[in-house]
Amino acid sequence: MMAHPPKWRRLLITGAAGEIGSVIRPALQDTAGSIRLLDKRPIADAAGAQILTGDINDAALIDEAMVGVDCLFHLAGIPRETDGSPDEILAANVIGTHAV
Repeated sequence: MMAHPPKWRRLLITGAAGEIGSVIRPALQDTAGSIRLLDKRPIADAAGAQILTGDINDAALIDEAMVGVDCLFHLAGIPRETDGSPDEILAANVIGTHAV
């Protein structure tokens, strides 16, 4: 008999409302005791997850989001160069990733 892999206590997904975040969330649903979702856009179909809304460059929000987290899927960012100005891409993809 195979043992079940251990679950994470709390999983955080940044960019949870994005293209990849929306697709991966259902697959991760049963991998943790609780799931926390973070995005600056509304998150649909959160199914029992804790939702935090805001920007990953908000240090207080990131501190709150990380409490008790033992696994992080960092998906927040601007995926295409055409979806933002150079300053927006720098803020989200470089500075935001550093903050997380």
